[in-house]
Amino acid sequence: MRNILLVEPNYSNKYPPIGLMKIATYHRMLGDKVRFFKGDLKDLVIDELLARLPA
Repeated sequence: MRNILLVEPNYSNKYPPIGLMKIATYHRMLGDKVRFFKGDLKDLVIDELLARLPA
């Protein structure tokens, strides 16, 4: 099992990109864990670091 991160740029749109959805479906069929993120990668890194800090 692999962890797959799909990143969508932070721009206004009504629907998620079809290409990312197809990639997500493919990897889920392989049993991989898929996560979506929309926005700036810096925000993702900060969120991940804060989540790993001890309480």
